[in-house]
Amino acid sequence: METIPYPDQMFRWTLRQTMDRYGVTRYALQKEADIAMNTVRAMYDGKPTRIDFPVVERVIHALRRLTKQPLTAADVFTWEEGEK
Repeated sequence: METIPYPDQMFRWTLRQTMDRYGVTRYALQKEADIAMNTVRAMYDGKPTRIDFPVVERVIHALRRLTKQPLTAADVFTWEEGEK
């Protein structure tokens, strides 16, 4: 899981784990969310260069449709306290 360190927090991508848990492919998510495959790959690998919240919302809604589960932003990324 790729992390971006900050003084007291850690931003962690959880999209890969969610997609793997429900058997969602990157191709299926890309088609359902109607976003670029490079964007899906970057989010899946935990290495996006920036966060576009409208795109994150489209990903969440697409995942909900594909999995029939009430998924949330925590299924795509988390913000946790880091080590001090």
